[in-house]
Amino acid sequence: MLLLRVLFGVSCILVGVRSQGLSLSSLSPACQSALGEVIMSPAGTCLNIAEFLPVLEASSDESITDSIDAWLSGACSAAPCSKETLANAVTTAISGCGPDLINAGAILDPLPVMIDSIENIYTGTRGVLCLENEKIKAQDKLCVTQILTDVQNLTAQPVTLQTIVGLVTGAAAMLPANITCTDCTQAIWAVLKEEIPEIVDVSSITGGINSKCGVRFLRGGRPHDVHLI
Repeated sequence: MLLLRVLFGVSCILVGVRSQGLSLSSLSPACQSALGEVIMSPAGTCLNIAEFLPVLEASSDESITDSIDAWLSGACSAAPCSKETLANAVTTAISGCGPDLINAGAILDPLPVMIDSIENIYTGTRGVLCLENEKIKAQDKLCVTQILTDVQNLTAQPVTLQTIVGLVTGAAAMLPANITCTDCTQAIWAVLKEEIPEIVDVSSITGGINSKCGVRFLRGGRPHDVHLI
């Protein structure tokens, strides 16, 4: 669930809360206070965390495509987070919500490890989520939300958090080439190859893409009509 677990640093804390079966309303007062503090901090602006909450609170049969689009539109139009902002946000969130996550069965890395990991993947993750294709710019959709919309149209089913988990853990291999082999997806792989190369080196993932899109697909750079907003 990489794309949603590392989304803009502290957002992974919120996804962790939901993935452990906790709703935001069931969190301890200390955790709710910590998350409120993060939302009101500089991280709340550069991560657009307030707009991410509807994604987590959506019901299991409710489409989150529009909510993700609203969240990313705000986050991508804001200035990127600094390392200090990310570190402060994660420290605050973990100090308040760590016990909630542990009580729910989560295994947490030491705080310095978490901060270092988030700082390392932030640029690449933001680079993926904030890609825009000039060909679909008139539709006011980012690449990620266009892909989710295409999946929703193909399956005639709402895209939920569970849908996204399935896509990034293997189900994407079942999608047709007109969704998996586009300028947007090629640009996503180009960004990942540069910023988070260990993902692109997973043979179980790249093998399926090579067979469907051709070996030149992953070797190519970012198409000229796709750019970071």
